[in-house]
Amino acid sequence: MVGFSRTSQACVFWSRPGVPHLSVVGSSVMLQSHPDLLLLQGLNNAYDQATHRLCEVVQSELRNQELSFQDGQVQNWFVERGNERLVRWISPITNSDGFANTGVQAFQLMPSHFVPGFRGATSQ
Repeated sequence: MVGFSRTSQACVFWSRPGVPHLSVVGSSVMLQSHPDLLLLQGLNNAYDQATHRLCEVVQSELRNQELSFQDGQVQNWFVERGNERLVRWISPITNSDGFANTGVQAFQLMPSHFVPGFRGATSQ
């Protein structure tokens, strides 16, 4: 069995609409009986509003289990303090040209939105 652990601080996470933040291929029974196989922990992170499914467990082509932020907190594998679930971008993010060709300006946040650890373009 292989586990996944992520520790992040002051990060902004983006997902395509309808795509989970994280996918786990295997049995949800394994995840339920070994909750230490998955751990997302951090402080002051923000998630794009398109991220509705925090994790998806792919069991087979016909059965998938969708896990929300609340599921992760109840099952104790999503342990973050001070997270924000509504990132306000200046322009919607697309990756039609691929992120390698995308400039920094495509990832700017609205000035009214404060994400600890990130400075706006006009901040000193």
